[in-house]
Order: sequence, then C-alpha cells, then structure tokens
Amino acid sequence: MSTLYQRNCEELIKKGIVSSDQIYDYSKDILADVYEQLFEFAYGHLKTKEKTLGFPPTHFFYKSDLRTNAFASSGVGYKLICFNLGAIENMFNFFEARADVLQKAEYQSFHKLIRLTKNPTHITLFQFFTLFLFYHEYAHLIQHIPDASFYSDEISDSIEQSSEILNNHCKELDADWLGSSNVALTIVQFLSDTDEQFNGSTEELSDLVSMCIASVYSFFLKAAHFYPEVYYMEHNHPHPYVRIIYITQFIIETLPVNLPPEFSLDKSAILRKGMKLSEDLLEGQFGNSVGSFARVWVQSADEMEAHIRVIIDHALGKSELNNTIKHSVQTNSEFSAAHNRIKNTRLQNYLLSKNHFKKEF
Repeated sequence: MSTLYQRNCEELIKKGIVSSDQIYDYSKDILADVYEQLFEFAYGHLKTKEKTLGFPPTHFFYKSDLRTNAFASSGVGYKLICFNLGAIENMFNFFEARADVLQKAEYQSFHKLIRLTKNPTHITLFQFFTLFLFYHEYAHLIQHIPDASFYSDEISDSIEQSSEILNNHCKELDADWLGSSNVALTIVQFLSDTDEQFNGSTEELSDLVSMCIASVYSFFLKAAHFYPEVYYMEHNHPHPYVRIIYITQFIIETLPVNLPPEFSLDKSAILRKGMKLSEDLLEGQFGNSVGSFARVWVQSADEMEAHIRVIIDHALGKSELNNTIKHSVQTNSEFSAAHNRIKNTRLQNYLLSKNHFKKEF
C-alpha cells in the first residue's frame, strides 16, 4: 500500500467520513499492483479536477466489501469515489479465469491488439470495466454542486417514491453517458501513438470496440441475473438490459467524431462479436445470459426504447444534470488536438504501462 493511499485514507478517517474498518488495505493482496495502478490513476484524476472544476478535497478508496459495487458520495468539505474490493477481485478473477475463451479461433485477432494495449487481452477487458465504472461514478460527482450531500452506488435495491424514480434514472443515464464516452475515448487512446499519429487499422479498432462492449455487457448481464423481470419505473437504476442498450449506442456513436474518416465501423458486426464474446465469457454462469437478453429484447424492444426516450427527454430538461454536459465540453477542449485525441498523461500511464497489472505471487 503506497504512502499516498495511506495518507488519503487517514484523512478520510480523521474527517469522520469513513471508519478504519471500512477501508481495505490491499498491501498483502495478490492483486496489490492492480489496486495501486487504479488508485494512482483515479486519485490523480480527482485531484486535477479539484483545481479545474472547483471541487472540495477529493478522495478515492477501496472498501472492505465483497460485493461488486462502487459508489460516489459527497458532503460538507469533501467528494469521494469508492470501489469495493469485490469490484476488483470479482471482475479481475472473472476475466482471468475465462482467458481460455480468448484462445478460440474466432478471437485470434484480439491477441494482435497487445501491440496497442501492451497487456494481455483479459486484462484489457478488465481495464474497460474499471474505467467505465470510475467515470460513471465521477459523473455523479459532477452532477452535484460542491458540499451537496448525496450517495449513489451501483447495486442499490431500494425503491424510491415514484416522483424520484425518473430523476434517478436520468442521473444514471447521464453518468452512463459520461462513462461510455470516456471509455470510447480510451479506444482512441489505444489507437494513438505517443507522437499523436494514429497507429491502428479499422480491424483493430473494431476488435477493441467489440472487447469494450463485451466487457460492459458481461458486467451488466451478471447484474441482470438478480432482476429477471424487466422493470421501468422502479428501483434507483434503470434495468441492466435498458442500460446495455443505450450504453452500447453511446460507445459506438462517440467514436466516429473522434477518429479520422478512413476509420469506418460495421456496427452490426462489432455488436455481434461483442455479444458472442460476452456469451462465451459467461458460459456456465446463470444459463445463457446473452440469449436471455436477446429474448427479452425481441419481446420488449418497443417498451424499452420508449422508456429510454422518456429518460432522455426528461434529462434534457433537468438543469442539475447539465453540469455533466458542460463538463463534457470542457473535456473535449482538453483533448482538442487532432480528432480530439486523449492527452491526459495519467490516463496514458494507467493504460499503457508495460508492467501494468503484473501480478505478484
């Protein structure tokens, strides 16, 4: 455990924000390097935003909780993001344990991506998941003015009053949009050389998008197991199937405006490959998860799309949600070099370190 993480956690305890027994000390964890790399990226990003967005002191920590969950929170004088240790352990182990799937002939082209990602394919899948989750929670921090008290996690099962459900779904879609657009920009990062020249082919771009979709699909399909019936105006979050639909669209639609025109996407082929990879990754867990989603989509596509439209229309009229949209414009200006390529050094370090996520045994 780094001195910086320790000091960050001591400050949280001193302020009475969390108790010492809630904080996970990853120093002896077999995935200590995974925890440390993600902390360095997340903490550095948040500290930068203290200056650019006027945040109060920000923090990032890991909670001693085995559930696959994360949350964002704020109160007087602080903002924070927390990942449960379960979000790291469960998802890393899931992708690592299914690494054999990637040896199938249909996925051999994925291994060529190591030239761009500098990591084994199962680790790239894990990275897409963690980055989406981080930026989703980060969006919740942007949605709330400094010192406004709030708490938002990823697996809350409480059912709010009907008057608040739509507002909550708007905020979740808004956060999913920022998470999706930033993970799409991650793909642009992979395709960019350090000298800001694009260094990837259309095939490599398509495979990266399929991997990204498979990563996010796998997370939400695992969550959908706990909600076998599709709901609309219930719970704090839209149903995982609903989120899968619009997140996929957000990811794919972000890419064309951030890439040269010679990069073209066969969206149907990318989706098929991403869904097939997710299906293979989840084989033996919860039955045929992708097949279940497909059947529900065929049966309820109109209702699901109508609900998404209601959320989007409502969100566009909610002034408190516009903070994220304004932030997106600022983010694009930060990345305003040719084709809006990512220029965030900390993100580059997190993604491209050759020794990134090296497991210590």
